[in-house]
Amino acid sequence: MKQPNPNLQIHIHSVDGSLTTFTQDDPALVQRIVGDAQRPEFLAQDRITIAGRHSVTTLVVSKIVRIELAGEGLVIWKPPAPFAASLQDAVELPEQEFLYQVDARRLERRKIQHKHGQTQLGFVDV
Repeated sequence: MKQPNPNLQIHIHSVDGSLTTFTQDDPALVQRIVGDAQRPEFLAQDRITIAGRHSVTTLVVSKIVRIELAGEGLVIWKPPAPFAASLQDAVELPEQEFLYQVDARRLERRKIQHKHGQTQLGFVDV
């Protein structure tokens, strides 16, 4: 039997290293899920509940490391304002590279005088 080709895959990475994957192939639900996930208050809740036809899964938000939404034709995520107004580029770094860059920048930033409106490089742990 041929497996359905889902329009959306949701990969949830937990602090314990586990990966939970969900799929959705209903276009209306895909649009709703993506829209809900982009709301600023989405990660402010204590738990995320994902329900299917035969199961319900509840995840504790504080135990989630990363959520990936993958699928063809998905809307590109737009960071919330005012952060988005000045963001020119965002790149995901492996943890070790992030820690190295943050440590190196901490030492350098005391020596550099920044001017208002000047482009700056920042490292953010989201």
